[in-house]
Amino acid sequence: MRAMGFEAFLREYKGLLALLSVLATVNVMFAHRALLRLAQAEPQRLAAVGIRRIDWWPRCVLGVGRLGFTAAGHGLPLRTRVHFQAVAVTYVVLLALFAKAMVDVVGLVMR
Repeated sequence: MRAMGFEAFLREYKGLLALLSVLATVNVMFAHRALLRLAQAEPQRLAAVGIRRIDWWPRCVLGVGRLGFTAAGHGLPLRTRVHFQAVAVTYVVLLALFAKAMVDVVGLVMR
């Protein structure tokens, strides 16, 4: 079985990727709103997971993952934790797609 190139992957799964991007956008909006509320109500919880500012840089994204998947998020509403988990998984998927694209680029250059 031949490995699928990045462009072929995008063509093959265009519908699925479109659905995932819509879900990711909605989850990020809800997660952002939840973070703003937490910053007002419980800034110490954000500080405990490493979020200093809600700027969506890596430290903030890691903190969102910690709130979604670890005991630091216990006590938050289930829906909020699910949004945080979805955002963390979305970032992992985006990093995997980026890595796949870079491997394909390196493969083209090395030919």
